[in-house]
Amino acid sequence: MVQDPFWKLLGDRRQDLPDVLRSFHETIPARYTGQVSVIHGRSWLARTMARLAGFPDAAADLPFQLDVEEQDGVFKWTRQFGLHTSVSHAWLEGDHVCEKFGPFRLLMHSEVNGDRLKISIDKMIAFGINLPDALTPKSESVESLDEAGRYVFDISAYSPWEELLVRYNGWMVPSPLPL
Repeated sequence: MVQDPFWKLLGDRRQDLPDVLRSFHETIPARYTGQVSVIHGRSWLARTMARLAGFPDAAADLPFQLDVEEQDGVFKWTRQFGLHTSVSHAWLEGDHVCEKFGPFRLLMHSEVNGDRLKISIDKMIAFGINLPDALTPKSESVESLDEAGRYVFDISAYSPWEELLVRYNGWMVPSPLPL
């Protein structure tokens, strides 16, 4: 069974999470479809960083598709926000998950919080420069279930001075992979 890097990092702690989250992180390759809303911060810096990272313009209730593939320990996540495609790559790097969005590499960790999975940013490398902690974005990203039993996500990044950079949240369900 192939497990994504966030799941591998959790070890035995993942057993406390709902089956829907377990399936999401253990079923690869996979396709999920649902709905998403995207919000950006108001400053030019927030909008520029979101665009460089590959995120779409702000919009509500877009159709959403996520395709997950793995090759040699690197996970490719292709997100379709309406007509906009965003691709990131993730892998284990020591005791962190490293995810690359455009010119940004985020070093993150995941932790179990009740029946939710919380993902936090620990370090950022921008354009090959290792940023000091004082310039590293913060995250309060969460994966959980809604009342209908669907996988829900609330992914966000904030500047160190607490300005929203980008946030996307929504829900998704497993969908068949193309033949």
